[in-house]
Amino acid sequence: MPAVNAIKGIGHRTINAVWRIGVATRFFMLTLTHSGSGFRRFHLIIKELFSTGVMSLIIIIVAGLFVGMVLGLQGYETLKRYGSESALGSMVALSLVRELGPVVAALLFASRAGSAMTAEIGLMRATEQISAMEMMAVNPIARIVAPRFWAGVISMPLLAALFSAVGVFGGYLVGVVQIGVDEGSFWSQMQAAVDFREDYGSESALGSMVALSLVRELGPVVAALLFASRAGSAMTAEIGLMRATEQISAMEMMAVNPIARIVAPRFWAGVISMPLLAALFSAVGVFGGYLVGVVQIGVDEGSFWSQMQAAVDFREDILNGVIKSFAFGIVVTVIALFEGYDAPPTAEGVSGATTRTVVTSSLAILMLDFVLTAIMFRGT
Repeated sequence: MPAVNAIKGIGHRTINAVWRIGVATRFFMLTLTHSGSGFRRFHLIIKELFSTGVMSLIIIIVAGLFVGMVLGLQGYETLKRYGSESALGSMVALSLVRELGPVVAALLFASRAGSAMTAEIGLMRATEQISAMEMMAVNPIARIVAPRFWAGVISMPLLAALFSAVGVFGGYLVGVVQIGVDEGSFWSQMQAAVDFREDYGSESALGSMVALSLVRELGPVVAALLFASRAGSAMTAEIGLMRATEQISAMEMMAVNPIARIVAPRFWAGVISMPLLAALFSAVGVFGGYLVGVVQIGVDEGSFWSQMQAAVDFREDILNGVIKSFAFGIVVTVIALFEGYDAPPTAEGVSGATTRTVVTSSLAILMLDFVLTAIMFRGT
């Protein structure tokens, strides 16, 4: 009987997933179909461009600057091992333009603009504004959805380009101004877009590069950003809803301390789980690098693992990554819990608190990452 129930549960979830994919596909096609009327009301798209694009500039610029500065610090330390410090400019530029710029900018865009769109349209649905439009023969897809869709499509590439440009400037500040890399080499190598595999013959160092990138930076940082988007926003929304529905006030009336009952367990859950999630992220990332580098590209398997073992130091790399994860877990969890506990007891207040949680946490993660990186590698 338990096996039958498990199979039924899997089937039910599969059917629901397929159904939601179909509904989402139909929704997307309707959005494209009604985009013409949206462009005829171009002022609506301009308004949404301001809301989604211009209002995201601060987080994109600040995040890009700190990501570039961290790339400069960590990239110099890694390249110095192979006597390739002059290639710092190309490494920073290629990392940003090819991967980090589009990916991190998209994560921040989803955190800031995406969550705001969802909260806004969801609130319209909850307060029956969409139903009122339909009763007045106003198509909500054309009036509400299409302008926001095209605003996101237009603004996202521009924000990613801005993120990469500011990140390159951050790498320049750290690499040239602070560390002292030759300015001419920095810019010339960047312009030439050097291919490391062809020009430096460092294919065997792929394992160490993948491991160091994940253990030192990408593992803790990206896992923390995802943790803030998933768990942090959920904490804020849950506690904010408790505040809005007066559950917290009821606890206080019954002499139950809401901090001890609600906040403290979630705080320690976040602090404990964040390093574990970051470690899992790094381990799976190393396996992904192995699949591509060794299985697909054909890098020597022995060199891949031996270079990784030789390059990764427990204290300087793994332990520092764990410290970063703990710090990120504390910061993200505190921000999420505070925003939820302090949220105004309204639907708008809860949605705004959720957006602030993700945005503030993302900026705090990137700023703290640079500070911790500068402290941990100040002697290198």
